[in-house]
Amino acid sequence: MRAKNIATFFHLQEHQSNVRIELLAGVTTFLSMAYILFVQPAVLSVDFAGKPTGLNPSALFLVALFFSPLVAMVGGYALITAPA
Repeated sequence: MRAKNIATFFHLQEHQSNVRIELLAGVTTFLSMAYILFVQPAVLSVDFAGKPTGLNPSALFLVALFFSPLVAMVGGYALITAPA
């Protein structure tokens, strides 16, 4: 997609923003939230006693990795999805 098409799709002018600002915000958000991709699946896969909960850490990792961009692109919302 071209920058103008992206700006139109996300209504950046209406929100007084531009592609550069949004890319910078996306990178900043990813870097501040990247730890959750690794920590949260480990936390959710065991209970407080250290027993397995039955949740697959790999599946939880993929949920967070796949659905965050999907929500942003399809829904047009800048949200981050973490498996919690």
